[in-house]
Amino acid sequence: MKTPQEIFELLKAKFGDAVIAQKDNPLFDFEIEINPVNILEVCEHLYSDAELAFDSLVLLSAVDDANGTKTTNADGTFDIAGGTLSLFYHLESTSLRHKALIKVSLPREKAEIETVAFIWNHANWEEREAYDMMGIIFLNQMFSKLWELSFLNHLKFSSLKQCLIR
Repeated sequence: MKTPQEIFELLKAKFGDAVIAQKDNPLFDFEIEINPVNILEVCEHLYSDAELAFDSLVLLSAVDDANGTKTTNADGTFDIAGGTLSLFYHLESTSLRHKALIKVSLPREKAEIETVAFIWNHANWEEREAYDMMGIIFLNQMFSKLWELSFLNHLKFSSLKQCLIR
C-alpha cells in the first residue's frame, strides 16, 4: 500500500511536468493534478505498473469550477465565458489497497480529453454522462457512435410502435 506522497513521487519521477501538483482534498484525503494532454499515458501507467496496480475506476466525475464570467441576458438566462471544467478520476487498487484521486482541468471553450475507456471499460458510461451533463468531449471514445445509433434506432422503433398502436 502506497501513501499519497509515494504515489505522487512515483508519477512525478516518471512524467515530470505532466504531474502538476498534489494537494489535500477534504473529501478524499488528497488529489493529484495532471496535465490533460497526458491523461491517457498517466492512466495507462497507473493501471499497468505493478507498484500501483489501479485496477478499478470507482468513479469519474465532472465538475464546473464556477470560475468563468457569468453574464445575465435580458430574458433571464445567462451565459458563462471562460473558466474551467474539471474531471476527477477516483481510482482504487483492489490488490494493494490504496486509492488516488486524479484531477484534470479543461478550458470550458475546448473541453476535450482522451477517453480512458480502453483502460477501464466502464468509464464509457461515465464519460457519456460527463458529455451529456457538462459537454466534455472524450476523444476516441469507441462506444459513443454505437450509442447514438442505438438511441436513434430506439426512437425510430418507438415512433413506428406508436403508429401501429393508433
